[in-house]
Amino acid sequence: ANKKWATLDFAYIEPSLTKKLSDDDIAAVLVSINAVNKLESLKLTGCVNIAGHGLNPLRGSTVLKQLDLSLVGQHESPNIGSADDGPLLSEDVVIPILESIIDNEETSSLKQLQLPKKFRSIGCSNINKPMISQLVDNFILKYDSFLEHFGGTCTKCKGDDAYWGNENINGIPWFIDDEESSFYGLQNFTCYICTQHFCHTGTCVGRCVECEKVYCNDCVTMEAETCRECLEGKKSTC
Repeated sequence: ANKKWATLDFAYIEPSLTKKLSDDDIAAVLVSINAVNKLESLKLTGCVNIAGHGLNPLRGSTVLKQLDLSLVGQHESPNIGSADDGPLLSEDVVIPILESIIDNEETSSLKQLQLPKKFRSIGCSNINKPMISQLVDNFILKYDSFLEHFGGTCTKCKGDDAYWGNENINGIPWFIDDEESSFYGLQNFTCYICTQHFCHTGTCVGRCVECEKVYCNDCVTMEAETCRECLEGKKSTC
């Protein structure tokens, strides 16, 4: 199969340019590459100037497998501004597009989604309790159910332990819906790099507390809940 334009990561574009890209620019790129029928992985690294209208060409995609809306690079902190002073991504624009991609469980291919930090902590009622958007919260529950529909088979484990069915494993959901958790709105079980599913019964997969992405042990080395790349990045700034 022709895999041209199967992956699009704006991390490979000069940051001074990506921060200037508009929704019209993103939409034009997606239309020009026939993204709705070809694009399997999209990472909007550095595209802080878009509200989300530029993603409209992806509505109803049945081929998209991975979508990273964190707006940061692979080993970068997602903390790039508050809901009131930060990226322009709008939940009112983006969530309906995401829903159109997962509406049909039988045809959708989406298996790894990284929401922006902005969507995961909308506003603040007091210093300790963020006010979560009902629109985002409803989508999180819907996407969690969508992932449960397919069940899970650990890529690494063998035998009876490899498959855990369509239920949350050991009380851990596919998509974290606990508003008290600092990882609210993040996906479990799926490696950010290889996008394969892994169980939490052993040491198959872990989340880096710095970049907040999940990695399997084959793709990234973890040290004390932090990936080695993030640790090296912290050391270089000391």
